[in-house]
Amino acid sequence: MKTTFFTALTLLLTHAALHAAAFVNETPDLLTTAADFDGDGDLDIAVLHRTSGVVSIGIRQANGTVIFRSPVSTGVPDASAMAVGRLLSTTRDTLAIAGPDANRVQIVNAADDALQFILSSYPAAAPRLLAALDIPGVGSSGLEDMMLAAGWPGTLPIESRRMANNGFGSFAASSTGFINAEIRGWNPVTLTRGGPVRLGFMEETQPDTLFRIAEPTAVSLTYPATTQAPTGSFTYGQFDVAESDFFFFTPASLSVTARRMQPSGTAFYAPLVFDFPFPIRQLVTLPDAVRDRVLIIPYSGNPAVYDYDGATGFTLVEEITLLGGAPEEASAAIALGDGSFMILHGDSTFEPPTAFSVYQKDGAGYTGIQENIDLPKLDEAPGINGNVFFFAGTPMRDDNPPLVGMWSVGDWSSNLTLGGSPQVSGELYQNATTGLGGLFNRAIVPLPSGATGALANQFMPDISVSNLHDTPAVLGNTSAGISFSPETATKHRKAVQVVISSSDPAASILFRKSNSGAFDLYAGPFWIFTDTTVEAYAQLPGGARTPVARANYVFDFTVQPKDQDSDGDGVPDFVERGYGLDPTAGPDSDGDGFSDLDEILAETSPTNPNEHPDPDARPATAAQMTVNVTPLPLDGTTNLPAYAQQNVTVEVHDVGGVLLGAADTSAPSPASVASITVDPIEAQ
Repeated sequence: MKTTFFTALTLLLTHAALHAAAFVNETPDLLTTAADFDGDGDLDIAVLHRTSGVVSIGIRQANGTVIFRSPVSTGVPDASAMAVGRLLSTTRDTLAIAGPDANRVQIVNAADDALQFILSSYPAAAPRLLAALDIPGVGSSGLEDMMLAAGWPGTLPIESRRMANNGFGSFAASSTGFINAEIRGWNPVTLTRGGPVRLGFMEETQPDTLFRIAEPTAVSLTYPATTQAPTGSFTYGQFDVAESDFFFFTPASLSVTARRMQPSGTAFYAPLVFDFPFPIRQLVTLPDAVRDRVLIIPYSGNPAVYDYDGATGFTLVEEITLLGGAPEEASAAIALGDGSFMILHGDSTFEPPTAFSVYQKDGAGYTGIQENIDLPKLDEAPGINGNVFFFAGTPMRDDNPPLVGMWSVGDWSSNLTLGGSPQVSGELYQNATTGLGGLFNRAIVPLPSGATGALANQFMPDISVSNLHDTPAVLGNTSAGISFSPETATKHRKAVQVVISSSDPAASILFRKSNSGAFDLYAGPFWIFTDTTVEAYAQLPGGARTPVARANYVFDFTVQPKDQDSDGDGVPDFVERGYGLDPTAGPDSDGDGFSDLDEILAETSPTNPNEHPDPDARPATAAQMTVNVTPLPLDGTTNLPAYAQQNVTVEVHDVGGVLLGAADTSAPSPASVASITVDPIEAQ
């Protein structure tokens, strides 16, 4: 047996499944799954591009082929998780998307072409991982609940939260504990064929951690078993026995570790390690009614389908030759539930795929029924930046009303009304000849917090509105609202006082001065004097959270920090900040007659007027003195005495000979003067 490095996998146990667990596969740029979105009993496809948050739904046809709808925005750019389950209906599946920056879980409806977000849920700040499953004793009967992992990337611990589905899109969140480790692969699984649905995830601590089985209930979590598993990704299936085999692999590695669940469901058999002659990109289980198979996508070469059993391991069934002139390699695969599968073609790990092929199980082998079909562009979608805009004020009338929310309704929005029962109309792009068509109406529920005015694409018959931002927007309730001052467009040469504000004056603002660590409650303006990324979001009175907003402040380091002196009092800005002073407030912060520099050098408090240097001692700064040089020369031009000849360098030294300063004499009336700035720090 090969020796491997182990991390941990955790399984959260639930009771009987409402239907088959929907496993979500992930690559660096995609989240993919198969589920019944239109309620016809066949598994459809969801392909989500993480960066843009754009999803395309592929509807399975009666002949096994797949027709993709136009891509649409889920309103969660930089998505970290996707779950699918019976969240809104007992007869069809619904998507749920999460992302820490979006600061919400977005529930979206994939039942028809006009995919729209249904609601934004705020179970915790920074939702990172998400899975749909039934938790006994909570929520509405017939609907699935969710398990959530929340925590800012790079910070620990991570909180696990139970989201009880109370129906009508309402979820009640409660904590189930904390995990002091990085986790990934948060997915529903079953430990036996047809058995209860549980949740598996990789828990990565060093040097190795536990592989737990935990059971969420209405009141707690219990952990009936532990084991270990190699680091990386995992999938699972049922092959030659009823119990599940779990496969663990590290992308780009040559080996797969298999661990079989024992009949008790509380322990695993010893690991088996299998080597392959190629680096593995992805390993996908192909579920079937009697015996599952495994599809392996290599980094180069053709994908291949394998049988598996606990005695002989992996046995090649068929190498899948990519036909149809596919110009790019296989980058990912999606199981279609009846032994069939889809392969996505792409030429880059971090770029979305451009084509797909569908292979249908045909007896013992596979037949390509769709090959190299163009895939909708997953990093582009109409409405990706929103096309219904909500404001705290009346747009076109009020002066710069704050944007407090955005929706995406079809490819073009119109007929917006906010009074009575707010609603908006949407249309979808048909083709180059027809243009827009398929007019439909959407109720605006809930109305974004603080919204009193709104705009749609078609503001008036002869006036249109569009969002020109080139980055994907967070859509839904409270999609905007945080602002920073000063602006970040230019480099700064002096210390900057940062002010953070929210469009909702009743909101609590949380912020941090880096891209890691915890967020703190904002209490007022603060100073920075080095390159700093400030992140902030607002917690609204109703429980909603705004997305994380960022301001990147950059300083001109041709001016060294020691020379950054906003008020010119001789104390650099960073020193004033270290003493809790305002770098722009002038030389005497406490008004006691002694400069801040004098007090810092004397080690007295520059903020306490009752504490200052000895008044009988000669101040180290702010001293003026007149030096008469005798005999006084006569300035023949003015016929007046002069202290020194013009353009003569005058130096000032302390009694020990240290040069304190120097300057050249000028020619003001009535006599030449040298104005010398003394640097007492140099003299120390």
